[in-house]
Amino acid sequence: MKRELQLDETTPTQEQVAKIFDLAKRVLDISPWEFMIEWQILAVQHAADDTSYVFVTGEMGDYLSVQIYSSFDDVDAMLRIAEGNHQDMFDIMFGMPQLKLVFAKANELLPGDRERIKASGITFKRGKNPSFQSLMPGYDNCFPGGREIERMTVCLEQLLFMLEGGHAIPAINCPMDPICTRVYREGGWEQEMKTHPLLHQEPDLSVSEELLDQVLCLPMQDMTMACGCFVVPTSFREKGSRPAIARAFMLMDVESQVILGMDLLVPEPGKLWNIRIALDAILKKFIAFGFCPSQLRFNGILLREVGEQFCDMIGVAYDGRRFGPLLKAVNEIMSRL
Repeated sequence: MKRELQLDETTPTQEQVAKIFDLAKRVLDISPWEFMIEWQILAVQHAADDTSYVFVTGEMGDYLSVQIYSSFDDVDAMLRIAEGNHQDMFDIMFGMPQLKLVFAKANELLPGDRERIKASGITFKRGKNPSFQSLMPGYDNCFPGGREIERMTVCLEQLLFMLEGGHAIPAINCPMDPICTRVYREGGWEQEMKTHPLLHQEPDLSVSEELLDQVLCLPMQDMTMACGCFVVPTSFREKGSRPAIARAFMLMDVESQVILGMDLLVPEPGKLWNIRIALDAILKKFIAFGFCPSQLRFNGILLREVGEQFCDMIGVAYDGRRFGPLLKAVNEIMSRL
């Protein structure tokens, strides 16, 4: 079962922060990326329906980190991310909830990291400064909330138990292989080798009923539109906040390659990104046009996952091919902003 996600707006206590910096120093002292590969996964089962998945990156000497995911599906997708194209990689990465301990250069730290490192009183190696990061769907990396810090603490403690104690964490060769799992029960931790099946949960295909009713009453025009929705990375961050990550949304006429509309989409304050935001944006455009196209094509992995079902919902034909000129137009416009 996949844990229900919510933004953690709680503030970590000084004790929580002090403890997790101590754990970061112990991780750095061991430097697990020097002897571990990404497919050596440790599962930490907090409760029957709540498991974290922990793995280490940096075996090639870059991006030294401990990463924590809330579902095995996300772990599998993340470790296979290089198989997709560059834009798909971005869209997948920023759509996955994850907690990370990254050892970064000074110019790669998040706002507030330097102050937290100094306050910890711990000296870290040059170029390997700890940065604790929370990445939630619809938002950029930021310092974790109190509940997230607590989860990271438990996961790092269990990882260190394995590493400092010289216990092996076997690599898996496929998702069906058993995973080394630390299980909390009856007030203590036990260890098992157990399988963690992929859930393959379907995306939540829901739209505004009010908008859908209006679109179903519109006339249909014989034309093909392409639509896309892509993560727009940014280096701008507001100190002390969880900055939203915008997604560029565009509609284009396939025959003429004329842009019919473009918006930047973000979640409502305090809420997570959901593909419904993009689907509702499409419906609003059709209502503004006063008609529906007879056929739709989709760019971007987020929309392509639900494109065929969405077309069935609104009664238009589905064309499964991507439309390259749309992504090119989005990139050209965003490069000028």
